[in-house]
Amino acid sequence: MRAVELASASIESRIEKMDANGIDTQVLSIAQPIQGMPVGEAVDLSRKVNDRLAEIAHRYPNRFGGFFTLPWQDADAAARERVGD
Repeated sequence: MRAVELASASIESRIEKMDANGIDTQVLSIAQPIQGMPVGEAVDLSRKVNDRLAEIAHRYPNRFGGFFTLPWQDADAAARERVGD
């Protein structure tokens, strides 16, 4: 499976592939360099990505963790971006 296909696969499909390959846990992250984006886009995308990662990690706590991202271009927004909010 190519990386793009894996990245866009459903979580259930990802778990099936993990199980088939003896993988217990994965750490998810975003490869998009958010720090190089315009401020408004970086804040919006960081929030969406982090919310999705938090949802997945909460739903499958023994299967997934996440490297969350921060919009460093906006220090106030970065400080407000907390898991669980």
